[in-house]
Amino acid sequence: THDQVGNRAAGDRLCHLTSDGMTAIGAALLLTSPYTPMLVRGEEWAASTKWQYFAQHEEEWLSQSIRDGRNAEFAAHGWSEDVPDPTADSTVENSRLNWIEIQQPRHQRMLQWYRRLLRLRREVAALREVPLGESEVSIDADQQMWWVRRGAITVIANVGESEALVNLPPDVRDRHTLAVWDQAHVQDDTVTLGGHDVIVLGPEGDT
Repeated sequence: THDQVGNRAAGDRLCHLTSDGMTAIGAALLLTSPYTPMLVRGEEWAASTKWQYFAQHEEEWLSQSIRDGRNAEFAAHGWSEDVPDPTADSTVENSRLNWIEIQQPRHQRMLQWYRRLLRLRREVAALREVPLGESEVSIDADQQMWWVRRGAITVIANVGESEALVNLPPDVRDRHTLAVWDQAHVQDDTVTLGGHDVIVLGPEGDT
């Protein structure tokens, strides 16, 4: 939600904290989940600009109260760096999106990935109809592999930095590749994923 981006102390985004592959994994988990996703201003193309909380009030006492409140809130969480002044013009300027980035290869690739996942969410029945309680999540800590199942849809994510080869369960071996971030591919009854890679599998015929 906006609280996880705009209300963070420095306004940093997920893509500022980790690799593009891990950002893509986060997008895949979000956009194949049963919850209504919220994308925050430029998240869909991994915007380099931060999204910092800002506010404008005529009353100086109210502005000061907001400054003090945010400083106290994040200090209570152990944040030791300066929190941007919500009422400063620079905070607004720092948060203005650089729309030219959409034309750059790295950002264009992320945008296309979000579009692919959103199209799947619209077109694949399992991503609309499977009830919340019927989703399954499993984590293999040794292989650094995450599995998410929603009906006939399976998302496999390699959160490790090294290539990984995993065996597919019998009920997944006939699945079709619906989306892949990087080098992930299925061969026979196994799937190979590059470091920080993710693949979405589903029934033949889903697009």
